[in-house]
Amino acid sequence: MTDLVLDWESGAAARHAHLGIPLENLFAARDLVRGAMGAAWFEEQERRHDRVGISGEHALYRQLTAPNDLALVEIAELAHYLMAFANDPAIAEVIKDLRSDKFWAVFYELAMAYRWQDAGATVTLAPATAKGIADFKAVIDWQEFIVEVSKFEDDFVGSFRFDIPIKIVEAVEKALLDVQPFVCKIYLHEELAPGKETPLRAAAKEACHAFRQARRAGQDSASVTSDFCTVTLERLTNSSETNPFRLDEFGRQVSVREHEWNAYIGSPDDHARFFFQVQPEERSFHDELLAKVTKEVKQLARTETPTVVMIDVSAFGDFYSLPLASMQDALTDVLRQHQRVASLWFFSRQWTTAFRYKYWWTHLESPFAKALVPCEFLERLIDREWRWDFLGGREYEFSTPETDSRRYAEHMAIRR
Repeated sequence: MTDLVLDWESGAAARHAHLGIPLENLFAARDLVRGAMGAAWFEEQERRHDRVGISGEHALYRQLTAPNDLALVEIAELAHYLMAFANDPAIAEVIKDLRSDKFWAVFYELAMAYRWQDAGATVTLAPATAKGIADFKAVIDWQEFIVEVSKFEDDFVGSFRFDIPIKIVEAVEKALLDVQPFVCKIYLHEELAPGKETPLRAAAKEACHAFRQARRAGQDSASVTSDFCTVTLERLTNSSETNPFRLDEFGRQVSVREHEWNAYIGSPDDHARFFFQVQPEERSFHDELLAKVTKEVKQLARTETPTVVMIDVSAFGDFYSLPLASMQDALTDVLRQHQRVASLWFFSRQWTTAFRYKYWWTHLESPFAKALVPCEFLERLIDREWRWDFLGGREYEFSTPETDSRRYAEHMAIRR
């Protein structure tokens, strides 16, 4: 396995050649983004990190300090977008929003605005509408379109799904600091939610107390069960269960054996091993997407200019497995009620073997709209996304999927 680097600068130095981005460009991108955010903002985020840790820190600060490929590329992307719209009258407000908890929403708005501009549209950020401010305006062959970009929340590291398990790990480790190495197994009987932190903490605290008593009595384990969860603690031995996951050549977490766990957290010195089994979230793609589409088109109500609504559905997994076709009638009914909407776009952002994020699109044209986005423009937009690497300043190399995967694996930061 290759050595791991611990800071953004070292990551850039180690990975720039594999990413196909000159080192000076990565550092220039970092400096541009930090300069735009301001020294005071960055210092505030450093203080916040010391208080709350990774799960509570700002998403952009996380990307500016993480040494991994995704963070390096995302900072390069953001810098590119900021340069592309440097002369836009709204750029100061956009930067202000990037400093806020709107970061990912604004990042996606800039990503879409840049791609429309790159495909030949004249783009203006944050145009005024009858009900406030839209995301951007695009002019194509003298036809104006108001574009609204929306996304489903999927920042796992910044969410309670990451934060609560980390807090439980920290609490148990603190409570058992002077106890021999141990294994902690946590089974959730219900879906994890923000309000469940308190009962989980209570069960973990009770389990720690029971484990201490068990060890004094010469026993190797203790368990506490409530309606919400079961927490089991046992002495760590040579036969104890080990990490059931590893990273594959794409940096994805995959299982190395049959097991029942959703997450594993181990201490660096192997003093403690934590296993989590959680219940899957019950989500309805149909209901959630329809509700979001309806909300976004209403947000553009009374806008006389033809509008386009773009929604990121990355949070729902594999783009090509989503049942979008089955929703055509329901979505068309929404378009019937809002005939100023030219089309609905659904897209997904995915990491690729080219060490870049690419966007996959599908769109539903309105049969009721008076103006549609020209087909020629759509073809240019898709062709540019597929062929042009704007961070590397060159066209992508194309080969077979097998060759792409092999080349990607050869340049991975972490290898088996």
